[in-house]
Amino acid sequence: YTKYMIDYNTDGGNMPEGAQDYYTVENVGTNAFVLPTPTKQGYTFAGWYTDPNFTSSKVTTLDGSNKENI
Repeated sequence: YTKYMIDYNTDGGNMPEGAQDYYTVENVGTNAFVLPTPTKQGYTFAGWYTDPNFTSSKVTTLDGSNKENI
């Protein structure tokens, strides 16, 4: 399997305890990794995006089709 790193930008929010900063891939379409939901007082989490302007599609899971650090 291959291990890929995840760099979360929470803008001051907190990741849940035990949130992984990596996911592994064995085969395309396997090992779906559900991204954790951070918390920040006074805010509602709207989702993860791959670009800082939030113009990409929302990302909820990573799987074998994601073959890069993200």
